[in-house]
Amino acid sequence: MDIAGKRVTVMGLGRFGGGVGVARFLVAEGARVVVTDLDSPENLAGPMAAVGPDVAYHLGGHREEDFTEADLVVVNPAVPPRSDYLRLARDAGVPVTTEINLFFERCPARTIGVTGSVGKTTTVSMLGRALEAGTGRTVWVGGNIGGSLLGELDCMSGDDLAVLELSSAQLYRLGPTGLAPGVAVVLNVSENHIDWHGSMADYVAAKKQIIAGSDPRAVAVLNHDDPIVRGWAADAPGRVVFYSASERPTEGLSRRGNELVWKSGRAERPVLDTAGMVLPGEHNVANAAAALAACAVVGADLDRAGAALAAFEGAEHRLQFVREIAGVRFYNDSKATTPTAALAALRAFDRPISLILGGRDKGVSYAELADETSRCRAVVLTGEMAGPLETLIGERQPSVRTERVPHFIDAVHAAARLARPGDVVLLSPACTSYDQFKNFEQRGARFIETVTTLRPADVGPG
Repeated sequence: MDIAGKRVTVMGLGRFGGGVGVARFLVAEGARVVVTDLDSPENLAGPMAAVGPDVAYHLGGHREEDFTEADLVVVNPAVPPRSDYLRLARDAGVPVTTEINLFFERCPARTIGVTGSVGKTTTVSMLGRALEAGTGRTVWVGGNIGGSLLGELDCMSGDDLAVLELSSAQLYRLGPTGLAPGVAVVLNVSENHIDWHGSMADYVAAKKQIIAGSDPRAVAVLNHDDPIVRGWAADAPGRVVFYSASERPTEGLSRRGNELVWKSGRAERPVLDTAGMVLPGEHNVANAAAALAACAVVGADLDRAGAALAAFEGAEHRLQFVREIAGVRFYNDSKATTPTAALAALRAFDRPISLILGGRDKGVSYAELADETSRCRAVVLTGEMAGPLETLIGERQPSVRTERVPHFIDAVHAAARLARPGDVVLLSPACTSYDQFKNFEQRGARFIETVTTLRPADVGPG
Protein backbone atom coordinates (compact mmCIF):
# COMPACT_ATOMS: atom_id res chain seq x y z
CA MET A 1 0.00 0.00 0.00
CA ASP A 2 1.21 3.49 -0.85
CA ILE A 3 0.95 5.22 2.53
CA ALA A 4 1.20 8.85 1.35
CA GLY A 5 -2.02 10.72 2.09
CA LYS A 6 -3.66 7.72 3.79
CA ARG A 7 -5.40 7.86 7.15
CA VAL A 8 -3.40 5.54 9.43
CA THR A 9 -4.21 4.67 13.03
CA VAL A 10 -1.35 3.52 15.25
CA MET A 11 -2.85 1.46 18.07
CA GLY A 12 -0.58 1.48 21.09
CA LEU A 13 2.20 4.02 21.57
CA GLY A 14 3.38 2.42 24.80
CA ARG A 15 5.13 4.01 27.76
CA PHE A 16 8.43 2.67 26.46
CA GLY A 17 7.99 3.88 22.90
CA GLY A 18 6.95 0.68 21.14
CA GLY A 19 4.98 2.70 18.61
CA VAL A 20 7.40 5.61 18.23
CA GLY A 21 9.41 4.20 15.34
CA VAL A 22 6.43 3.26 13.20
CA ALA A 23 4.60 6.54 13.92
CA ARG A 24 7.63 8.56 12.82
CA PHE A 25 8.03 6.39 9.73
CA LEU A 26 4.40 6.87 8.73
CA VAL A 27 4.66 10.64 9.13
CA ALA A 28 7.82 10.68 7.01
CA GLU A 29 5.96 8.69 4.33
CA GLY A 30 3.25 11.36 4.18
CA ALA A 31 0.46 9.56 6.05
CA ARG A 32 -2.15 11.31 8.16
CA VAL A 33 -1.48 9.60 11.48
CA VAL A 34 -3.66 9.13 14.55
CA VAL A 35 -1.97 7.60 17.60
CA THR A 36 -4.41 6.02 20.05
CA ASP A 37 -3.56 4.50 23.43
CA LEU A 38 -5.45 3.60 26.58
CA ASP A 39 -2.82 5.31 28.71
CA SER A 40 -2.87 8.98 29.72
CA PRO A 41 -0.95 11.86 28.13
CA GLU A 42 0.99 12.26 31.38
CA ASN A 43 2.31 8.71 31.25
CA LEU A 44 3.06 8.93 27.54
CA ALA A 45 4.80 12.29 27.57
CA GLY A 46 8.21 10.83 26.69
CA PRO A 47 7.09 8.77 23.68
CA MET A 48 4.89 11.66 22.47
CA ALA A 49 7.88 14.00 22.51
CA ALA A 50 9.86 11.41 20.51
CA VAL A 51 7.12 11.18 17.86
CA GLY A 52 6.59 14.92 17.60
CA PRO A 53 3.57 17.11 16.89
CA ASP A 54 2.74 15.94 13.36
CA VAL A 55 0.18 13.38 14.50
CA ALA A 56 -3.20 13.48 16.21
CA TYR A 57 -3.24 11.93 19.68
CA HIS A 58 -6.35 10.18 21.01
CA LEU A 59 -5.25 9.05 24.45
CA GLY A 60 -6.90 7.66 27.55
CA GLY A 61 -9.17 5.44 25.43
CA HIS A 62 -9.92 4.33 21.89
CA ARG A 63 -12.50 5.76 19.46
CA GLU A 64 -14.42 3.49 17.12
CA GLU A 65 -14.04 5.84 14.17
CA ASP A 66 -10.25 5.58 14.36
CA PHE A 67 -10.66 1.93 13.41
CA THR A 68 -13.67 1.98 11.10
CA GLU A 69 -12.79 5.10 9.08
CA ALA A 70 -9.03 4.60 8.71
CA ASP A 71 -7.30 3.34 5.57
CA LEU A 72 -4.88 1.27 7.65
CA VAL A 73 -4.44 0.25 11.29
CA VAL A 74 -0.96 -0.46 12.64
CA VAL A 75 -1.25 -2.43 15.86
CA ASN A 76 1.31 -2.77 18.64
CA PRO A 77 2.32 -6.44 19.15
CA ALA A 78 1.18 -6.33 22.79
CA VAL A 79 -2.47 -5.83 21.74
CA PRO A 80 -4.23 -9.23 21.93
CA PRO A 81 -5.92 -10.61 18.82
CA ARG A 82 -9.30 -10.65 20.57
CA SER A 83 -9.43 -6.84 20.77
CA ASP A 84 -12.91 -5.51 19.98
CA TYR A 85 -11.39 -2.53 18.16
CA LEU A 86 -9.43 -4.75 15.81
CA ARG A 87 -12.64 -6.64 15.12
CA LEU A 88 -14.31 -3.34 14.23
CA ALA A 89 -11.51 -2.59 11.77
CA ARG A 90 -11.76 -6.00 10.13
CA ASP A 91 -15.56 -5.79 9.90
CA ALA A 92 -15.18 -2.41 8.19
CA GLY A 93 -12.70 -3.85 5.69
CA VAL A 94 -9.78 -1.85 7.10
CA PRO A 95 -6.47 -3.73 6.78
CA VAL A 96 -4.54 -4.33 10.00
CA THR A 97 -0.76 -4.57 9.99
CA THR A 98 2.26 -4.17 12.30
CA GLU A 99 5.59 -2.40 12.41
CA ILE A 100 7.46 -5.62 11.63
CA ASN A 101 5.15 -6.39 8.68
CA LEU A 102 5.84 -2.97 7.19
CA PHE A 103 9.55 -3.59 7.60
CA PHE A 104 9.47 -6.99 5.88
CA GLU A 105 7.51 -5.51 2.97
CA ARG A 106 10.19 -2.86 2.36
CA CYS A 107 13.50 -4.27 3.59
CA PRO A 108 16.15 -4.57 0.82
CA ALA A 109 18.62 -6.45 3.05
CA ARG A 110 18.77 -10.20 3.53
CA THR A 111 16.71 -10.94 6.64
CA ILE A 112 17.59 -13.39 9.39
CA GLY A 113 14.77 -13.94 11.89
CA VAL A 114 15.28 -15.55 15.29
CA THR A 115 12.49 -16.92 17.47
CA GLY A 116 12.17 -19.24 20.45
CA SER A 117 10.59 -19.34 23.87
CA VAL A 118 13.91 -18.53 25.55
CA GLY A 119 17.26 -17.28 24.32
CA LYS A 120 16.11 -14.95 21.53
CA THR A 121 17.76 -11.77 22.75
CA THR A 122 21.07 -13.43 23.58
CA THR A 123 21.18 -15.30 20.27
CA VAL A 124 20.29 -12.20 18.23
CA SER A 125 22.99 -10.24 20.05
CA MET A 126 25.48 -13.07 19.47
CA LEU A 127 24.51 -13.35 15.83
CA GLY A 128 24.85 -9.63 15.17
CA ARG A 129 28.34 -9.64 16.69
CA ALA A 130 29.40 -12.83 14.87
CA LEU A 131 28.13 -11.67 11.48
CA GLU A 132 29.93 -8.35 11.76
CA ALA A 133 33.16 -10.20 12.51
CA GLY A 134 32.63 -12.97 9.99
CA THR A 135 31.26 -11.13 6.96
CA GLY A 136 32.56 -7.56 7.06
CA ARG A 137 29.10 -6.51 5.87
CA THR A 138 26.76 -3.98 7.47
CA VAL A 139 24.56 -5.79 9.99
CA TRP A 140 21.35 -4.26 11.32
CA VAL A 141 19.85 -5.65 14.57
CA GLY A 142 16.25 -4.98 15.55
CA GLY A 143 12.77 -6.40 16.01
CA ASN A 144 11.58 -7.46 19.43
CA ILE A 145 15.01 -6.79 20.90
CA GLY A 146 14.04 -3.11 20.82
CA GLY A 147 14.26 -0.28 18.34
CA SER A 148 12.45 -0.08 15.03
CA LEU A 149 14.54 -0.37 11.86
CA LEU A 150 11.92 1.32 9.68
CA GLY A 151 13.74 4.63 9.95
CA GLU A 152 16.93 2.99 8.67
CA LEU A 153 15.48 1.56 5.45
CA ASP A 154 16.94 4.33 3.29
CA CYS A 155 20.42 3.42 4.59
CA MET A 156 20.13 -0.29 3.81
CA SER A 157 21.24 -2.12 0.69
CA GLY A 158 20.90 -5.57 -0.75
CA ASP A 159 24.39 -6.42 0.52
CA ASP A 160 23.40 -5.80 4.15
CA LEU A 161 22.09 -8.26 6.72
CA ALA A 162 19.15 -7.55 9.02
CA VAL A 163 18.95 -9.72 12.16
CA LEU A 164 15.52 -9.62 13.78
CA GLU A 165 14.26 -10.97 17.07
CA LEU A 166 10.70 -12.11 16.40
CA SER A 167 8.19 -12.73 19.17
CA SER A 168 5.19 -15.03 18.90
CA ALA A 169 2.89 -11.98 18.77
CA GLN A 170 4.84 -10.49 15.85
CA LEU A 171 4.86 -13.82 14.00
CA TYR A 172 1.14 -14.32 14.62
CA ARG A 173 0.45 -11.26 12.46
CA LEU A 174 3.33 -11.75 10.02
CA GLY A 175 2.34 -15.26 8.93
CA PRO A 176 -0.88 -14.36 7.08
CA THR A 177 1.03 -11.92 4.87
CA GLY A 178 3.04 -14.77 3.33
CA LEU A 179 6.24 -12.97 4.32
CA ALA A 180 9.02 -14.67 6.25
CA PRO A 181 12.72 -14.12 6.87
CA GLY A 182 15.15 -15.45 4.29
CA VAL A 183 16.89 -17.32 7.11
CA ALA A 184 14.66 -18.50 9.97
CA VAL A 185 16.42 -19.56 13.18
CA VAL A 186 14.24 -21.46 15.67
CA LEU A 187 15.75 -22.05 19.12
CA ASN A 188 13.13 -23.91 21.15
CA VAL A 189 9.44 -24.05 22.01
CA SER A 190 8.12 -24.29 25.55
CA GLU A 191 5.07 -23.00 27.40
CA ASN A 192 4.93 -19.20 27.27
CA HIS A 193 2.51 -16.31 26.62
CA ILE A 194 -0.54 -18.54 27.07
CA ASP A 195 -2.35 -15.53 28.51
CA TRP A 196 -1.97 -13.77 25.11
CA HIS A 197 -2.50 -16.69 22.72
CA GLY A 198 -5.14 -18.58 24.69
CA SER A 199 -3.61 -22.05 24.38
CA MET A 200 -0.30 -23.82 23.91
CA ALA A 201 -1.42 -25.02 20.47
CA ASP A 202 -2.08 -21.46 19.32
CA TYR A 203 1.26 -20.31 20.74
CA VAL A 204 3.13 -23.05 18.84
CA ALA A 205 1.22 -22.24 15.66
CA ALA A 206 2.24 -18.58 15.95
CA LYS A 207 5.89 -19.51 16.41
CA LYS A 208 5.75 -21.74 13.35
CA GLN A 209 4.80 -18.79 11.17
CA ILE A 210 8.52 -17.99 10.94
CA ILE A 211 8.79 -20.76 8.30
CA ALA A 212 5.36 -20.13 6.75
CA GLY A 213 6.66 -18.30 3.70
CA SER A 214 6.67 -19.97 0.29
CA ASP A 215 10.15 -18.98 -0.92
CA PRO A 216 12.05 -22.17 -1.88
CA ARG A 217 15.31 -20.23 -1.39
CA ALA A 218 14.56 -19.73 2.31
CA VAL A 219 16.66 -21.57 4.87
CA ALA A 220 15.34 -22.90 8.19
CA VAL A 221 17.98 -23.26 10.92
CA LEU A 222 16.36 -25.63 13.42
CA ASN A 223 17.36 -26.92 16.84
CA HIS A 224 17.73 -30.69 16.48
CA ASP A 225 17.62 -31.07 20.27
CA ASP A 226 14.05 -29.73 20.56
CA PRO A 227 11.52 -32.35 19.38
CA ILE A 228 8.88 -29.78 18.42
CA VAL A 229 11.33 -27.67 16.41
CA ARG A 230 12.96 -30.72 14.83
CA GLY A 231 9.55 -31.82 13.57
CA TRP A 232 9.09 -28.58 11.63
CA ALA A 233 11.68 -29.64 9.06
CA ALA A 234 9.05 -31.40 6.95
CA ASP A 235 7.07 -28.16 6.56
CA ALA A 236 9.95 -25.84 5.69
CA PRO A 237 9.59 -24.56 2.10
CA GLY A 238 13.33 -24.58 1.39
CA ARG A 239 16.59 -25.89 2.77
CA VAL A 240 16.86 -27.08 6.40
CA VAL A 241 20.05 -26.81 8.45
CA PHE A 242 20.12 -28.43 11.88
CA TYR A 243 22.22 -27.42 14.84
CA SER A 244 22.74 -29.25 18.12
CA ALA A 245 24.52 -28.63 21.39
CA SER A 246 24.27 -32.23 22.53
CA GLU A 247 24.12 -34.62 19.56
CA ARG A 248 25.40 -34.87 16.04
CA PRO A 249 23.01 -34.40 13.13
CA THR A 250 24.14 -35.76 9.77
CA GLU A 251 24.74 -32.21 8.50
CA GLY A 252 25.04 -28.82 10.13
CA LEU A 253 26.44 -27.53 13.39
CA SER A 254 26.97 -30.03 16.19
CA ARG A 255 29.02 -30.63 19.30
CA ARG A 256 32.01 -32.87 19.89
CA GLY A 257 33.28 -32.62 23.45
CA ASN A 258 33.97 -28.95 24.13
CA GLU A 259 34.01 -28.09 20.43
CA LEU A 260 31.24 -26.88 18.15
CA VAL A 261 31.83 -28.44 14.74
CA TRP A 262 30.49 -27.44 11.32
CA LYS A 263 29.87 -30.31 8.89
CA SER A 264 28.87 -29.91 5.25
CA GLY A 265 29.14 -32.99 3.05
CA ARG A 266 32.48 -34.61 3.82
CA ALA A 267 33.99 -31.37 5.08
CA GLU A 268 34.09 -31.05 8.86
CA ARG A 269 35.93 -28.64 11.11
CA PRO A 270 35.76 -27.20 14.64
CA VAL A 271 34.72 -23.56 14.85
CA LEU A 272 34.41 -22.78 18.57
CA ASP A 273 35.96 -24.15 21.76
CA THR A 274 33.08 -23.75 24.22
CA ALA A 275 35.43 -24.00 27.21
CA GLY A 276 36.79 -20.60 26.22
CA MET A 277 33.41 -18.84 26.15
CA VAL A 278 33.11 -15.89 28.49
CA LEU A 279 29.34 -16.33 28.84
CA PRO A 280 28.47 -19.20 31.23
CA GLY A 281 25.86 -21.93 30.85
CA GLU A 282 24.98 -24.84 28.61
CA HIS A 283 22.04 -22.89 27.25
CA ASN A 284 24.48 -20.31 25.93
CA VAL A 285 26.44 -23.06 24.18
CA ALA A 286 23.16 -23.85 22.40
CA ASN A 287 22.65 -20.16 21.59
CA ALA A 288 26.17 -19.99 20.17
CA ALA A 289 25.50 -23.11 18.08
CA ALA A 290 22.40 -21.48 16.61
CA ALA A 291 24.31 -18.29 15.82
CA LEU A 292 27.17 -20.18 14.16
CA ALA A 293 24.80 -22.28 12.06
CA ALA A 294 23.16 -19.08 10.79
CA CYS A 295 26.60 -17.61 10.09
CA ALA A 296 27.48 -20.66 8.01
CA VAL A 297 24.26 -20.33 6.01
CA VAL A 298 25.12 -16.77 4.92
CA GLY A 299 28.73 -17.63 4.13
CA ALA A 300 30.48 -15.99 7.07
CA ASP A 301 34.06 -16.78 8.03
CA LEU A 302 33.37 -19.24 10.86
CA ASP A 303 36.75 -18.83 12.54
CA ARG A 304 36.20 -15.09 12.94
CA ALA A 305 32.57 -15.62 13.93
CA GLY A 306 33.57 -18.21 16.52
CA ALA A 307 36.20 -15.91 18.01
CA ALA A 308 33.60 -13.15 18.35
CA LEU A 309 31.24 -15.54 20.16
CA ALA A 310 33.94 -16.76 22.52
CA ALA A 311 34.52 -13.17 23.65
CA PHE A 312 30.80 -12.29 23.85
CA GLU A 313 29.96 -11.10 27.38
CA GLY A 314 26.18 -11.29 27.15
CA ALA A 315 23.14 -9.18 26.46
CA GLU A 316 21.97 -6.64 28.99
CA HIS A 317 19.61 -8.13 31.62
CA ARG A 318 20.31 -11.68 30.38
CA LEU A 319 22.66 -13.48 32.77
CA GLN A 320 24.60 -10.22 33.00
CA PHE A 321 27.47 -10.21 35.48
CA VAL A 322 27.21 -7.14 37.72
CA ARG A 323 30.00 -7.38 40.31
CA GLU A 324 31.67 -9.58 42.91
CA ILE A 325 31.46 -8.66 46.60
CA ALA A 326 33.11 -10.62 49.41
CA GLY A 327 33.51 -13.64 47.16
CA VAL A 328 29.85 -13.58 45.96
CA ARG A 329 29.10 -12.98 42.28
CA PHE A 330 25.91 -11.07 41.39
CA TYR A 331 24.08 -11.75 38.09
CA ASN A 332 21.19 -9.82 36.54
CA ASP A 333 18.85 -12.10 34.57
CA SER A 334 15.79 -9.86 34.72
CA LYS A 335 14.76 -10.83 31.19
CA ALA A 336 14.03 -14.36 32.45
CA THR A 337 10.28 -13.82 32.60
CA THR A 338 9.37 -17.53 32.27
CA PRO A 339 10.15 -20.63 34.35
CA THR A 340 12.01 -22.11 31.37
CA ALA A 341 14.34 -19.13 31.19
CA ALA A 342 14.96 -19.22 34.94
CA LEU A 343 15.69 -22.97 34.73
CA ALA A 344 18.37 -22.31 32.13
CA ALA A 345 19.95 -19.67 34.37
CA LEU A 346 19.97 -21.98 37.41
CA ARG A 347 21.65 -24.71 35.37
CA ALA A 348 24.34 -22.31 34.17
CA PHE A 349 26.12 -22.40 37.55
CA ASP A 350 27.89 -25.19 39.40
CA ARG A 351 27.91 -23.39 42.74
CA PRO A 352 25.25 -22.58 45.38
CA ILE A 353 22.74 -19.93 44.36
CA SER A 354 20.83 -17.35 46.33
CA LEU A 355 17.89 -16.88 43.94
CA ILE A 356 15.42 -14.00 43.64
CA LEU A 357 12.08 -15.14 42.20
CA GLY A 358 8.70 -13.51 41.68
CA GLY A 359 6.64 -10.97 39.82
CA ARG A 360 3.41 -11.33 37.86
CA ASP A 361 2.17 -14.70 36.61
CA LYS A 362 1.99 -15.51 32.87
CA GLY A 363 -0.37 -18.45 33.29
CA VAL A 364 2.31 -21.17 33.06
CA SER A 365 3.52 -24.03 35.26
CA TYR A 366 6.28 -23.45 37.81
CA ALA A 367 6.54 -27.07 38.99
CA GLU A 368 9.81 -27.94 37.23
CA LEU A 369 11.39 -24.71 38.39
CA ALA A 370 10.33 -25.44 41.97
CA ASP A 371 12.01 -28.85 41.71
CA GLU A 372 15.20 -27.24 40.41
CA THR A 373 15.47 -24.95 43.44
CA SER A 374 17.25 -27.88 45.09
CA ARG A 375 20.33 -26.22 43.53
CA CYS A 376 19.77 -23.14 45.69
CA ARG A 377 21.14 -22.25 49.09
CA ALA A 378 18.10 -20.01 49.48
CA VAL A 379 15.21 -18.58 47.46
CA VAL A 380 13.98 -15.04 48.11
CA LEU A 381 10.43 -14.46 46.90
CA THR A 382 8.87 -11.12 46.05
CA GLY A 383 5.99 -9.66 44.06
CA GLU A 384 2.52 -11.02 43.29
CA MET A 385 3.72 -14.61 42.83
CA ALA A 386 5.67 -14.73 46.10
CA GLY A 387 2.93 -16.55 47.99
CA PRO A 388 2.09 -19.20 45.37
CA LEU A 389 5.79 -19.84 44.68
CA GLU A 390 6.55 -20.13 48.39
CA THR A 391 3.79 -22.73 48.75
CA LEU A 392 4.91 -24.66 45.66
CA ILE A 393 8.56 -24.79 46.70
CA GLY A 394 7.54 -25.81 50.20
CA GLU A 395 5.58 -28.73 48.77
CA ARG A 396 8.19 -29.92 46.25
CA GLN A 397 11.48 -28.97 47.93
CA PRO A 398 10.71 -28.55 51.64
CA SER A 399 14.40 -28.53 52.61
CA VAL A 400 15.11 -25.38 50.54
CA ARG A 401 15.21 -22.23 52.61
CA THR A 402 12.75 -19.59 51.41
CA GLU A 403 12.27 -16.03 52.53
CA ARG A 404 9.33 -13.88 51.45
CA VAL A 405 10.05 -10.15 51.07
CA PRO A 406 7.43 -7.61 49.88
CA HIS A 407 9.75 -5.02 48.34
CA PHE A 408 12.25 -5.69 45.57
CA ILE A 409 15.20 -3.79 47.04
CA ASP A 410 14.76 -5.67 50.32
CA ALA A 411 14.77 -8.90 48.31
CA VAL A 412 18.20 -8.04 46.86
CA HIS A 413 19.52 -7.32 50.35
CA ALA A 414 18.04 -10.56 51.68
CA ALA A 415 19.58 -12.62 48.87
CA ALA A 416 22.97 -11.02 49.54
CA ARG A 417 22.69 -11.72 53.26
CA LEU A 418 21.83 -15.39 52.66
CA ALA A 419 24.79 -15.97 50.31
CA ARG A 420 28.21 -17.31 51.28
CA PRO A 421 31.66 -16.77 49.70
CA GLY A 422 31.80 -18.70 46.43
CA ASP A 423 28.02 -18.41 45.90
CA VAL A 424 26.02 -16.64 43.20
CA VAL A 425 23.22 -14.16 43.84
CA LEU A 426 20.94 -14.52 40.85
CA LEU A 427 17.98 -12.37 39.83
CA SER A 428 16.08 -14.72 37.51
CA PRO A 429 12.47 -13.97 38.39
CA ALA A 430 10.56 -16.44 36.12
CA CYS A 431 7.72 -13.88 36.05
CA THR A 432 6.96 -10.59 34.36
CA SER A 433 7.84 -7.34 36.10
CA TYR A 434 4.51 -5.56 35.76
CA ASP A 435 3.48 -5.87 39.39
CA GLN A 436 6.30 -3.63 40.65
CA PHE A 437 8.04 -2.25 37.54
CA LYS A 438 7.24 -0.85 34.11
CA ASN A 439 9.28 -3.55 32.37
CA PHE A 440 12.09 -6.05 32.90
CA GLU A 441 14.68 -3.41 31.97
CA GLN A 442 13.62 -1.21 34.87
CA ARG A 443 13.67 -4.22 37.20
CA GLY A 444 17.17 -5.17 36.04
CA ALA A 445 18.39 -1.59 36.38
CA ARG A 446 17.06 -1.47 39.95
CA PHE A 447 18.90 -4.71 40.72
CA ILE A 448 22.17 -3.31 39.33
CA GLU A 449 21.68 -0.03 41.18
CA THR A 450 21.06 -1.86 44.47
CA VAL A 451 24.00 -4.23 44.03
CA THR A 452 26.37 -1.32 43.37
CA THR A 453 25.46 0.13 46.78
CA LEU A 454 26.16 -3.08 48.71
CA ARG A 455 29.18 -3.24 51.02
CA PRO A 456 31.10 -6.38 51.98
CA ALA A 457 29.37 -6.19 55.37
CA ASP A 458 25.99 -6.55 53.60
CA VAL A 459 26.96 -9.90 52.07
CA GLY A 460 26.77 -13.11 54.07
CA PRO A 461 25.87 -13.55 57.73
CA GLY A 462 28.46 -11.01 58.89
